[in-house]
Amino acid sequence: MADSATLQTEIIPATLWQRGLRAVDNALGLPISPKLDWLFAESQIASYFAAKTKPGDGSIDAQTWKDLKLSDYRDSLSQTTSIFGQQGLHRQLRAGKPPSATTAQVKNWIENPSALRALSAQFLPLRALDTELCGLLFERDAPRLPTWVPYSALLPASFALSVFIFIFAPIGLPAALWFIATALAIIVAQQTMSDALDTWNREAKSLREMLALIARLAASPTNLNADDSAHLAIFKTLETRAKWVNRQITRMPLTAAMPPVRDYFDYFLLSNVRHYAKSQIVIAQEKLFLQSCYEAVANLEADLAIAHHLAGGENLEKPRYCWASSHSTPIFSFTNLVHPMLPAVTPLTVLTTGKGIVLTGQNGIGKSTLLKSIGLSLITHRAFGFCYADSADAPTLPIYVSLNNEDNLAAGESLYIAELRRARELLEGSQATNGCICLIDEVFRGTNHLEAVAAAGAVLNRLGQHATVVVSSHHAVLGPLLAASFDPFFLRMENEDIRTLQLLPGVLADTNGIALLSKNGFDTEIEADARAVLNWIGDYLAHPTENPNIFSAKNTLKIP
Repeated sequence: MADSATLQTEIIPATLWQRGLRAVDNALGLPISPKLDWLFAESQIASYFAAKTKPGDGSIDAQTWKDLKLSDYRDSLSQTTSIFGQQGLHRQLRAGKPPSATTAQVKNWIENPSALRALSAQFLPLRALDTELCGLLFERDAPRLPTWVPYSALLPASFALSVFIFIFAPIGLPAALWFIATALAIIVAQQTMSDALDTWNREAKSLREMLALIARLAASPTNLNADDSAHLAIFKTLETRAKWVNRQITRMPLTAAMPPVRDYFDYFLLSNVRHYAKSQIVIAQEKLFLQSCYEAVANLEADLAIAHHLAGGENLEKPRYCWASSHSTPIFSFTNLVHPMLPAVTPLTVLTTGKGIVLTGQNGIGKSTLLKSIGLSLITHRAFGFCYADSADAPTLPIYVSLNNEDNLAAGESLYIAELRRARELLEGSQATNGCICLIDEVFRGTNHLEAVAAAGAVLNRLGQHATVVVSSHHAVLGPLLAASFDPFFLRMENEDIRTLQLLPGVLADTNGIALLSKNGFDTEIEADARAVLNWIGDYLAHPTENPNIFSAKNTLKIP
């Protein structure tokens, strides 16, 4: 992007008063530079999604969002994006289903960086805003104004009359009392409305900047090509009405340009109260239109952020990505899949065939990272149309993740109970959809080995009937137990010096849990005893092929 200081000087509109201050400061070598990129709370960034989401619409649920650290990922996309774009990115990530036009638009910008920079520059004034608009436009109803507000013009008139009488009429004491009473009434009126006025002043600034941006985008700057102008056609349809609304909620030019004059008008003449009342009527009447304006701006800036991310440059590293083939079946494949926030991750090729995957591997080899990489690319495909791989084929289905269950002592919930709760949520979610994908890490680690295998086998067998499941586990026995509906794969380190990994079919045979004892300070006797116990357990339990498969292809139990 272009230099921020230059863009601020060229683009951010200034009142007559601000231009005067800027001229003085420039003469002194102190140019005005509004603060950019204010920090917003997570709840504020999520407010657009919260306002538009509906139960059962296939959106990413809270734990999936948390386990995949999607807030961190969203923030990495929106480093130079206003609150509008941040909210747009958040909603797209959680809701998915991008229009095909969005993908074509982003591709065009990647190929035309000058057009990308020019459009991004138009959004710079929005980055200086410290107040978001979802509360005003989507969440709150029109405020109930005090009954005296329609008659507020009477107070300044009464105040002026009391001053006139006090000066020119020979009834000093009554006039003085009248003056004091009127002044107190004005003070009470200002105090009564102060919170609402403070909130409105901040929201009005954001609203005016949004409407001004629509007018700028509708003007089709000459440095945009024909394709970009076509993408901005929606703003031309909004332009005339946006300008009208902007005029209605903007203060008189004199008071706006001269803050000291404005302050006197506000305090003694209650002009701020009357303007607030008028503006709320306009907002209530135009709310649906303003929602359309907001969505157009938020979605466009979100798309610009994606284009910047994929194009790289300007201190951004270009990621490995591809535009994925899309379908609605629960099958996916990735060639050389990576994770953009984990640069040391080895690219891996992952292929599902309609069955789930039981993933095994040594401790610390990267099973959890692979699940996170799969989850993120499935979500970016749903939201934006691309994956972090050389090639990809992915569905636009709901995604559920269970990677980081924790106990909750305050709620009296142990780790195993938390895992059971999440497994039940996955089952309910899969049964409520026409297909979904579930990613599970270290299934049922909160209970003993035997019951963990038993519970995992039963739950995964049922879950696999409704979803494509990728589950990592140290319980290698799950591979053959679930052979009817899961394919076994394991991660193997080919070269420890450069951490070259391979994803291979089969079940891990060379475990390292006991080998890590000696590497972490335990003596050889403890390691030898552990191996003896392992061998005994292995002889007793680790040969399920010698016993009937209790989960048949029809998913009915056959226990000998």
